[in-house]
Amino acid sequence: MESPADTLKIVLVSYLNTYPIVWGLKKLYKKYDKLDIKLCPPSQCSRALLEDDEIDAALVPSITYLNSDFPFEILPFGIIANKEVDTVLLAGNSPLEEWKTVLLDNDSLTSVQLTKILFRLKNLTPQFKSGIKEIESLDDKSGALIIGNKCFRLASRFTCIYDLSKLWFELTKLPFVFALFLAKPATSKKKLLSCYLMIKEAIHCGLENLDEVIETWMKENHHEEKLKDRSYYYDYLKNKISYDLTPKTILGLEQFYNYCEKGLPPDKANRLKPDYFSQFALHNESPFE
Repeated sequence: MESPADTLKIVLVSYLNTYPIVWGLKKLYKKYDKLDIKLCPPSQCSRALLEDDEIDAALVPSITYLNSDFPFEILPFGIIANKEVDTVLLAGNSPLEEWKTVLLDNDSLTSVQLTKILFRLKNLTPQFKSGIKEIESLDDKSGALIIGNKCFRLASRFTCIYDLSKLWFELTKLPFVFALFLAKPATSKKKLLSCYLMIKEAIHCGLENLDEVIETWMKENHHEEKLKDRSYYYDYLKNKISYDLTPKTILGLEQFYNYCEKGLPPDKANRLKPDYFSQFALHNESPFE
């Protein structure tokens, strides 16, 4: 019988873009008694990883890896937008080049940082304001960053809509990594590899059973049926979101960090190199083989 210390404790968000992983982990939970899953909002995922000694790994915003003082281990998975992501939008009633003010939805600090970078790369200098309470009264010189299911409800009210990760792709020709699976610095090699294999199996299980994943998602989120239909959710999860950190997605992540004001220290930068990820390839198939 395994001790509680041998149990893998993984924290993540139960959103549409993560649901294939959540669904897969729930299936594995029934299969392995050493797996413990906790679902919570994004900000609490980061807090759990930072403050809860019992948590082994968590899906956190990619900006967390840059901003935290801890040298976290990186598992080769994340939430990645190949081009359009549909759920991170800039919205307004005039072209963004005319915006003097941009309201920022703080549900994703990574998206807030990306917004500021994209405006800077376009040599535009609007005033950024925290919060989107004033979104209902936007004038023609203002825009807003909106995130998550709010995009489905609010986007149709505006005449000018920009997909944030599509803007990133047009400028860089690279995917954008919105979130990463990180493990505690003190995580043993054995646990790190166990987390890797568990998450890998969960992703495979979810993607192989997308029809059932979406069916379960819609049962658990009845209000979602009024926003988009089943075929939209299938296309979204099949074609717009990916989960493996490939060399190309790593380049996108490195480019994002390069554009941030705070640079990665050498020990963190080294964890984004192929040599680091080879430890996973040695134990199973990996995009870094």
